Amino acid sequence: MMQHYGQELQDNGVEWRFLTTQSEQELLPILEHYKQNIQKVFNAQGQFTGTFSHILRVYLIDKNKQLRNIYSVAFLHPDTLINDIKTLLQTEPEQAAGSFSRAKKCCPP
Repeated sequence: MMQHYGQELQDNGVEWRFLTTQSEQELLPILEHYKQNIQKVFNAQGQFTGTFSHILRVYLIDKNKQLRNIYSVAFLHPDTLINDIKTLLQTEPEQAAGSFSRAKKCCPP
């Protein structure tokens, strides 16, 4: 179903990727890693529909597959995202590791 939904959003040069799993148990570690909160959707009879609702977010992920920044689409301005991407691409790999993340360095310089 997600693949069908995603096909409607495809455009020249735009690739939408959607993530889902077979079970809630498989989904929870992914949501935790991406700091994504969800709410279960219930029908009028109060039964869980098997679906979840969440805030749409944009994730900036570097070449090393590290999560660098999370943007709420409600406050996302294209210039902000473009500038962050440019900064990430121009930064040396050693410097990039700390430019957006809150990672602590293990050792003093």
